[in-house]
Amino acid sequence: MSASLGENAPLLVWSAIIGIGLITFAIRFIPIALLAKLELPPQLKRALVYVPPAVMTAIVAPALFFPGAAPTITLDTPRLVAATVAALVAWRTQGVLWTVVLGMATLWGLQTLLR
Repeated sequence: MSASLGENAPLLVWSAIIGIGLITFAIRFIPIALLAKLELPPQLKRALVYVPPAVMTAIVAPALFFPGAAPTITLDTPRLVAATVAALVAWRTQGVLWTVVLGMATLWGLQTLLR
């Protein structure tokens, strides 16, 4: 902390943390609260079904295909094999627990074997 803040430094830090938390909560809660009272058109409801897979792809794809600085798509990449196993498990079981457990076990096992 800066010496010029003195004894008020902890109060300033906690005020900033709480303030930012409240702002973040409001930004996320207000649209949900407003949309909960509206009846969405059927076309929008059908389109919103594709949002979770699109977001998940946007989160997973960079970590899967760009584990370093350059794109690497090879069959000996443990992440790609583990992601394939996890996708197959998710498709068969429709469950999150076994998908995560078997996907991570595959990843860790392959990383251990390929070292």
